[in-house]
Amino acid sequence: MAHAMISIALSNLGRRYAALVEARRALELEPERPEAHVAAAYAHALHHDCRAAEKSFGEALAIDPQNHAALLGRCQIAKARNDTKMLERALDDYRSVNPDDP
Repeated sequence: MAHAMISIALSNLGRRYAALVEARRALELEPERPEAHVAAAYAHALHHDCRAAEKSFGEALAIDPQNHAALLGRCQIAKARNDTKMLERALDDYRSVNPDDP
């Protein structure tokens, strides 16, 4: 869990390579933890690898279908891709879990 949180913090700082290293370490140690997959997704997004980020968010959601960060991340990927259909689906999924989130 610590490596996943470090990866997310590094992603927020824009430290692409370090974020990916920590995310990979988190996945090696606990591959069944959704936070590790979310951390990997954000690290991939920093590398402009939307396909890998989307896959990692999907893996997090396979483990925890109501994972807030993964649902929101899928919305961000769809927005970055400028894919309105994908964004509508992602927002619907997000709203079904978080209906009161503005």
